[in-house]
Amino acid sequence: KDSVGNLRECIELQPVQYRPPEVVRGMWSSLSNAPVHGIDAWALGCLIYAVHAGSFDSPEELRNIDKLPQGLHPFYQQLLGSNPESRARCSDLPEFDYFKKAKFVDLNLFLDNLAIKDAFEKEAFLKRLPGMMEKLPRDFCVNKVLPVLCSSFDIGIGGSAAFSSIVGLKPRMTDEEFKRKVVDPHAAKWYTNPGLSLQLKMELLQAMNIFAKLLDPKELNNKVFPALCNGFTDQTSPALRDLTIKTSVHVAPLLNERNLNSVLMAKFAALQVDPEPAIRTNTTVCIGKLANAMAASTRQKTLVPAFARAMKDPFPPARAAALSALLSTDEYYSATDVAMKLYPVVGPVLVDPETDVRASAFKLMETWQPKLESYDAELKKRTAQTAQTAGSNGPQTNGQQQESSWGVGSLSSMTSALIGTEDKPSGNSSATPGVGGGLPSSQAGSMGPAQAPMTSAVGSFDAGAFAGGDDPGKEDDGWGDDVDFDNAFSKASTAPKKISNPGGGISLQGSQQIADPWAVGSGSAAQSNKGDDLWDLIPKAKKSTAGSKKNSNAKSADDDWGSILGPAGGTKKKGNAKLGAVRR
Repeated sequence: KDSVGNLRECIELQPVQYRPPEVVRGMWSSLSNAPVHGIDAWALGCLIYAVHAGSFDSPEELRNIDKLPQGLHPFYQQLLGSNPESRARCSDLPEFDYFKKAKFVDLNLFLDNLAIKDAFEKEAFLKRLPGMMEKLPRDFCVNKVLPVLCSSFDIGIGGSAAFSSIVGLKPRMTDEEFKRKVVDPHAAKWYTNPGLSLQLKMELLQAMNIFAKLLDPKELNNKVFPALCNGFTDQTSPALRDLTIKTSVHVAPLLNERNLNSVLMAKFAALQVDPEPAIRTNTTVCIGKLANAMAASTRQKTLVPAFARAMKDPFPPARAAALSALLSTDEYYSATDVAMKLYPVVGPVLVDPETDVRASAFKLMETWQPKLESYDAELKKRTAQTAQTAGSNGPQTNGQQQESSWGVGSLSSMTSALIGTEDKPSGNSSATPGVGGGLPSSQAGSMGPAQAPMTSAVGSFDAGAFAGGDDPGKEDDGWGDDVDFDNAFSKASTAPKKISNPGGGISLQGSQQIADPWAVGSGSAAQSNKGDDLWDLIPKAKKSTAGSKKNSNAKSADDDWGSILGPAGGTKKKGNAKLGAVRR
C-alpha cells in the first residue's frame, strides 16, 4: 500500500503515453496485488517501440509491430501484456535470443573492445562497417561510431574503409556538427600526413569539396595548401596531379592573395607544359573557372597568355578548352584587348583541322563582334562630340590668329634650324626664316618629301596597348614566354634600328629619321639666327676648303648624332672644320 501511495504521488513524472492501462484508468486497488515489475515492463515496451518506430502519441499505436524487427516481436508482446502479472521481467532482456544474436549488440561490443583487437580483425570489421551505417540510428553513428573511426584513421587503422565511413556520415550531420567533430580536430592532420598511401591521398582530394569550406582559413593557407601543392609536382602518378588540379577549384576561392595569385598561378604555368595532354587540358579549364577569384592584375597578365599557349597545343581538346575558357571569361576583355590581343591568337584556329575547334573559334568571333561594333559606335560618338564642341567655340579673332601664327612660325623656325632642308644648286636659298616667320614657299615645298619618312617612322602607334611594355625589374611569372604576338609588338616598338636615308639625311639609331640640318642654309643663314638659343648649340661654320671637302668624302655616312653636334673634347676650331665638312 505504501508503494502504491508513493506511485500515485509521483505518477506525474512519467509521460502519459508511457503509463500502463491500469494506471491510466486509476485502478489503484488492483496495483496493490500486482507484481512490481508490471509498470516498468510496460514502459520498457514503449521505449523499444520508440527506438525503432519513432515517437508515438497514443497506446493504440503500440499495436503496429511491423516497424519492429521480426525477432523482437515475441518479447515485445510479452512486455505489453494486458495483465500486469503476465508481463515479462526487464531483467530477462539480455537473455533473450534476439539480443544475444543481434548484430547491433555485436557492433557495440566490438567498438568497446576495438583497442584490444588485432590488426586483421580491425580491418575486417571496418570494411563491413560502411554497409551497416545506413541501417544504424543516426545518433548512434554520430556519437558512438564516428569518434572511433576518426581515432582509428589518425593512427593509420582502417584506411579507405574508415575514411569512406566518415565521409558517408556527412549527409546525416549539419555543417557545424561535422566541423566540430571531424574537421577541426582531424582534417589538417590527414591532409598533411606524408605517409599516406596513394589511394588515401586521392580519396582525401576527392573529399576536398566537403572539407575546404569548413577548414579554418589559417590552417588551409599555412598547412593544407602547401601540402596540396606537392600533388602538382608529383612525378609518380599523373592521376594524382590531375586530381590535384581539379581539387584546386574548391580551394582557390578560400586562399589568401599570395597563395592564389602567385603560388597557384605559378604551378598552373608549369602544368600547362606537362607531358600528359589531359593535365594540360584540365589546367586550362581550371584557369578559366578561377578567373573570377583572381586579382585584376593577375587576370590581365595570366588569362590571355595562358589561353594563347593552350591554343598552340597539339592536343585538340586542349585547344577547344582554351576557346571555351575565353568564351567564359569574355567579360574581362575590352574591345581593345579583343582586337589587338585576342584576334591574332584566335585567327589561326579558324582553320584548325578539328571540326569542334573551328566551330568554337567561329562562335567566339561571333560573340566578340557586337563588342567591337559597340566600341566603334562609341568612337564615332566621341568624334562627333569633339567636332561639335570645336564648332561651338566660333572662329578665331584676328589677334588670336596672329598669336597662333607667331607660335607656329616660331616653332617652324626652330624646327627648320635643327632639321633643315637641302640647298639647291643655284644657291638662291639665301633667305633664312626669322623667329616670327615661316619658311619660304620654295623651301617649304622642298621639305615635304624629307618629312614623309620621318612621319611614317615615328607615327602614333602605342605599343603598350598591345604588349603592356617590358618591365626589366618584374619577376618572370612563367606566362609571357610563349606568347609570340606579345613579344613581337613589344620588340617592334622598342628595338632600335637603322633607317636608310637615300635623300642625304642623317641616319639615326632609333625610330626617327631627321633630314640633314645643314642642307638648307649657308653659313650666313646660320648666323642670321644668332639670337635664337637653339642655334647656340650649332658651331659656327667656316667656308669649306678643298681639303675639308676631301676629308668629308672620307668620312662615313653613318656618323652618330653626337659627333655632328660637336665632338666631345674637341676645340672649337676642329668642330667648325668638321661642321664645314658635313655641310659639304
